[in-house]
Amino acid sequence: MEMYGNSQKKRKLNNVTENWDIVPVDASYEVKELYVQENNLDLAKADAQMLPALQIGKVDMQWVQVLAEGWATPLSGFMREREYLQCLHFDCLLDGGVIKLSVPVVLPLASEDRERLNGVTAVALVYEGKRVAILRNPEFYEHRKEERCARQWGTTCKNHPYIKMGMESGDWLVGGHLEGLDRIYWNDGLDQYRLTPSELKQKFKEKNAGLGWWPAPTSTLWAGMPHPDTGKDLYEPTHGAKVLTMAPGLITLEILPFKVAAYNKLKKAMDFYEPKNHQDYDFISGTRMRKLAREGGNPPDGFMAPKAWAVLKDYYKSLEKA
Repeated sequence: MEMYGNSQKKRKLNNVTENWDIVPVDASYEVKELYVQENNLDLAKADAQMLPALQIGKVDMQWVQVLAEGWATPLSGFMREREYLQCLHFDCLLDGGVIKLSVPVVLPLASEDRERLNGVTAVALVYEGKRVAILRNPEFYEHRKEERCARQWGTTCKNHPYIKMGMESGDWLVGGHLEGLDRIYWNDGLDQYRLTPSELKQKFKEKNAGLGWWPAPTSTLWAGMPHPDTGKDLYEPTHGAKVLTMAPGLITLEILPFKVAAYNKLKKAMDFYEPKNHQDYDFISGTRMRKLAREGGNPPDGFMAPKAWAVLKDYYKSLEKA
């Protein structure tokens, strides 16, 4: 006769793994969604219509979605200066325990917007004419863009697309408590696949899935990203896996080793990377693949099955028509 049901067993195992430091406590945080509760939604929307507005761009809107759906748990909104400095200097949030978070979740704004909104208690965030969220108790602080780029991306090369984006953004950052008003959809044919963390947890529960923790794969930053000026690897390809094993907040996790794969130009096929024959390999990044697909080009022979590549090209062509 079993003493515990499956849910009780999983809770018991969660407690044991946390108490014995097998996994960090933050790995089992409840998802922190930032959408307004249904019973308060009408009131919040009415409030948003009366608040001063801040126009945001597509990247900002994507961050609103990340925050509102709980992907950035335990953040309660765009980072305030204290959270931003912890993230930028230590790759962690430090209040309430060490929580691994290496990417600043920030909202830039222009100096004139900062002056206009100085002293307000709440701001409505507006995307493409629609008020999508409220930012309460805003805190404004200087956006030291060159320093941020150097620390976040490890380069200040102005031809790097993210550096260019960062340097062209506003001179100020604003943090505060976020309240999402409606679920965000992009109407690009892929919304059905964009499940929230809570929805994914429910799917796992329905499938009676076991325990799992998802540390962010920092190593992907090192995988074949070319320097915009020289064309050489911007990051040393093997450093990602090494750094991940030393990451604060993840030191109690076992990092499963993996072998780096790249396109072998001699074999005309994907192959495991051998550093001694570096010149034989081509690290084809996702950015490069998307550019090829948008332009109707083709990758090197053997890189991808032709039918799969055709699907990718068709998708990017459909985006241009939309």
